[in-house]
Amino acid sequence: MPPPEEPPREVEILARERLHEGFYALDRLVLRHRRFDGGWTRPLRRELLLQRDAVAVLPYDPDRDRVLLVEQFRVGALGAADGAWLLEAPAGLLEPGETVEACARRELLEECGIEAGRLERALVYRSSPGGTSESVTVMIAEARLDRGGGSRLRPFVVAHRGLGRRHVDGQFRRPDQAFLYGHFYSGAFQGHL
Repeated sequence: MPPPEEPPREVEILARERLHEGFYALDRLVLRHRRFDGGWTRPLRRELLLQRDAVAVLPYDPDRDRVLLVEQFRVGALGAADGAWLLEAPAGLLEPGETVEACARRELLEECGIEAGRLERALVYRSSPGGTSESVTVMIAEARLDRGGGSRLRPFVVAHRGLGRRHVDGQFRRPDQAFLYGHFYSGAFQGHL
């Protein structure tokens, strides 16, 4: 049996208007796209939050079998019932022209005072493709975790095996972070760094 024919994947932007320009930009689009039956959708109105791509980096100390997490304020969780301080891997936005690896090293140094050794790309995902342009690259960094921290962040050095308990206890409230820690906890990255 031959493979199914690939459906058309065309998009027409009928109108685009910048609604806001600030730390992020917000555009309103009127667009239509091809349906899987070959026809076109009716014109759709959508808002698109334009963000720079981001990098998250999970520092791992193989000699001590520890990882470093940070607790920090996140404005997007401001109205959340469980609060706006999240436990996560250090992360930041890519600067124009910056490589993912350079961003991971910069963020780890700026946020935690730690220099990254070897880096490995763990995954790349779209954070919320229904409304934002952001793509996030997650890196694992070999690092010495005997120091670190800053005024805006509270560091937690956790036993590698302690990630699973924190995941089960619901301390990771971002699905991307929970996936990374679960994957790391399962041993998927052992032997890579």
